[in-house]
Amino acid sequence: MKPSNYNIFVHYKPDNIYIGYNAVSNGFYVFNEEQYRQVKDILDNAGNGGNGGANTLKDTLVKGRFLVDDEMDELKILKLRNNISRFNSEGTALVIAPTLHCPLECRYCYVDRNKAAMDRPTIDALKKFYLKKIERSQSATVSWTGGEPLLALDTVVELNSFFLNEAKNKNILYRCIMATNGYLLNADACERLKQCGIDKLQVTLDGCREYHDKLRYTPGGGKTFDRIMANLVTAVNSGLKITLRSNINKDNYDGIFNLIDHLDEVFKDKGNLVFAPCMVTEIKEVKSFCPCNVYTNREFSRLEPGILYYALQKGFKMGTDKLSTLRTFCGANTLSLQVIDPQVNILKCWCNLGRADKNRVGYIKEDGEVIYTDYSALARWMDWNPFEIEECLKCKVLPICMGGCMYHNLMGETDAIDMGCSHRRHNIEEILKLFYLSRTKDVSRLNDINLGNVKN
Repeated sequence: MKPSNYNIFVHYKPDNIYIGYNAVSNGFYVFNEEQYRQVKDILDNAGNGGNGGANTLKDTLVKGRFLVDDEMDELKILKLRNNISRFNSEGTALVIAPTLHCPLECRYCYVDRNKAAMDRPTIDALKKFYLKKIERSQSATVSWTGGEPLLALDTVVELNSFFLNEAKNKNILYRCIMATNGYLLNADACERLKQCGIDKLQVTLDGCREYHDKLRYTPGGGKTFDRIMANLVTAVNSGLKITLRSNINKDNYDGIFNLIDHLDEVFKDKGNLVFAPCMVTEIKEVKSFCPCNVYTNREFSRLEPGILYYALQKGFKMGTDKLSTLRTFCGANTLSLQVIDPQVNILKCWCNLGRADKNRVGYIKEDGEVIYTDYSALARWMDWNPFEIEECLKCKVLPICMGGCMYHNLMGETDAIDMGCSHRRHNIEEILKLFYLSRTKDVSRLNDINLGNVKN
C-alpha cells in the first residue's frame, strides 16, 4: 500500500494532538503524540510492519483512505467522479428566480433587478419540466433566489408545494433552500414557507448596523438592518434554520466582530443559526457596479479563520461546507443543474441572472421540453476542467475544491485561478484546528488556538 496524495496533518500544540485529514474521503482523525509517531512510521514505510497498536492504526488509516492500494491512481478516480457528475443528465438540481425585482438596492449586487416575474404560462411550463426531470431522478434539489423571492411568495408556495408532493409521489428525496435578503421575512412569510416545505434559508447581514445600512438599503436610501434583524428573530423562533451570510470587504471587516457581538446578545439559543463569512468579489461583466474595497482570495483566506474563531467563541455553529469533498465545485458545468429565470430561460450560473440576452443556453417550452439555443455557451461551461490546470493537479485540497468557481475562472480578470480558487488552498490547517475545537463542546478551549487577525 502507499500513502494518499491528499493527506494533511496538523499539530495542535495546546493539546499536543495531531489532526489527520484526508481530502478524498473526508476522513478526520485525532492522534496523540505516540499514535502520530506510529502513523508516520506506517505511512513512511508504505504500511509495512508495526506492532499490534500500529496495526490497529493501519486499519484506521486504510478506512480513512490515508493508505491506498499501490495500483490506485487517485487523480484518475477524481476525474471519473467529476465526469460522472458533469455528464449525468438524469439529476434534478434547479436554481429558480421567480422574480428579479427586489425591494433593496445593494451596492454590489450583480443581478439586473427588473420587475420581471413568473406568470401562469411560465409556472405551468416549469411544472411540466419538473415532472419530466424527476422521472429519471432519484432526488431533487431546488434553490430559490432572485431578485427577492419573497416578492413572489405566492408563486414560491405554489411551486414548492407541487415539487415536494410530486417528489413524495415518486418516492424520491426532495431538498430545498431559499436565499433571501430577509427584508420581507415577517411572521406570515415564515409560516407560509414552513407550510410549503421550505425550512432552510440564507439571509445576509453585512456587518454592524452602520455599515450594513450603507451597503444594503431601499431604493430611497432607507435603512434595513433593524428590520432584517427583527425578522431573523422571528424566523429562528418559528423553527426555520438560518445560515447568516456576511459579505466581507476591507471597509466592513472590523464591523463584522461587532455584528457577531450583537447577534450573540440577541440570540441566546443559536441552535438554528450558522454564521458564514463570505468574500465580496468583483464580476467582470458588471465590475462598475461593485464599489467595494475587495480582498483578494489569498487575503480573505487569512482572515476567514479568525472570523470563524470569534463566532465559535460566541457559540455559533461552523457549517460543514467548510470541509466537504466535492465532485464538482458547483453545478454550473453539469448537465443536471439548470438556473431558471422568470421567463424560464435556462442559464448555467446565477451570476448570469438578468442577462439572459447574452448568457442563456436555452429555454423551457410550454410543454416542459428544453430547447437549447446556444450550444457554444453550453460547451464553454461543460468543457471547463480543473484537471487541465497544473496548479490544481498539484494541490492537496483539489478534492474539496475541484478547481473553484468556474464563473470567475472563465470570466474573471485575475491571473491563473486565484479568484475562483477555494480559500481552503491557503487556510486548510487553520480550518482543521477550528473543526477540532468546535467539536470539543468546550468553547473556553477556543482561547488556546493561535490565529492571526482575531479581535482582541
